[in-house]
Amino acid sequence: MKSILNNEENSNRTVIEYELEFTRLERFAPKLVEFELERAQKFEEGLRPDIRQLVVGYELPTLKDVVNKALLLEKELQRTHSASAISEPSRTQ
Repeated sequence: MKSILNNEENSNRTVIEYELEFTRLERFAPKLVEFELERAQKFEEGLRPDIRQLVVGYELPTLKDVVNKALLLEKELQRTHSASAISEPSRTQ
């Protein structure tokens, strides 16, 4: 379970990919995170740094809440990144 929390490994994972791996590994260590708030915090710790920085201020109490907020933020980051890539003029001269 600790390896999934390694942010370097998660830096290219989508929130969905990370959630699937997190819940899969959680089955092997059910006592590791017994309370819902702990599950949410453990999941939050393993998010990509750009998403984690935005999620941390919300103090979300459940894993579902953290996943939903992270998905929304991931979508917004992708949209913002795409918009800035389109608006930047090409510098291939």
